[in-house]
Amino acid sequence: MSSVPTEQQPLGVILQLLDWSETKRGMRVVFEVMEAPDNPFANGNPFKLYTSKNGKVAGQFFAAALVEIDPGTERPVGEATPVLATPPAAAFVAPRLPPKEAAAAPSKPPPDPQPFDSLSAKKQSVILARDPHFQEFVAMTSLYAKSEDQAAEYIREACGITSRAQLNYSTLAQTKFARVRDAFNAWQADQLKHAMRVSK
Repeated sequence: MSSVPTEQQPLGVILQLLDWSETKRGMRVVFEVMEAPDNPFANGNPFKLYTSKNGKVAGQFFAAALVEIDPGTERPVGEATPVLATPPAAAFVAPRLPPKEAAAAPSKPPPDPQPFDSLSAKKQSVILARDPHFQEFVAMTSLYAKSEDQAAEYIREACGITSRAQLNYSTLAQTKFARVRDAFNAWQADQLKHAMRVSK
């Protein structure tokens, strides 16, 4: 076996973590050399000059500073925190991660809402039933309570239908629904006038 060189130079490489495990003495970590930017292996694997642990024969000791890097820039992520703070005889950089997926393109702004009058009668009835003001109108002008379900039932009864989907194809139901809307609009106008008189 060749002798170990007396003059040691830091070895800059990129590693990929293959395995790790807990042991009685601490931990065991296995890395694979992925890339050597400065080509330190031009003359072969430098670790051939050293002794690996085999039974009672101990291998050489190394100090290594491991820093997580960004796979795109190969620069440290955040603040570099060395695993070992001792002066390194071999400086290893880890790990080389697979490229991250390209960041999703910013989402487009939502389209402008359609004018209420351009919606189908069924959609209009759903929106009205969810409107607290319409629910209040229903509670004040009928025997129904103030809730979305009760407002929906009020519309079905007023239009003579069993499902609001019928509003999309029943001309008679559409006519009755238009009367419900007119009554609600008139009620809102009266409420506004009353509020303006009270505020004076």
